[in-house]
Amino acid sequence: MELLVSTEWLADQFSDPGLKIIETSWKPEGYRRAHIDGALQLPWHSYLKGIDENGE
Repeated sequence: MELLVSTEWLADQFSDPGLKIIETSWKPEGYRRAHIDGALQLPWHSYLKGIDENGE
C-alpha cells in the first residue's frame, strides 16, 4: 500500500468511496484553513515527545 501518491493518482482515484485522505500539516490551523474535501486530520506532531502544536 502506498502512503504517498501523486496528484495525478489522487485525481484519478478521488471518486473511490474507499479512498481515505489523511492531512498531516505540522500546524492544525493549516487543516482548518484549507484541506482536500473529505480529508481526515491526523495531528501526528502531538505524538512526538516534547513537541507542542507550535512545533516547539
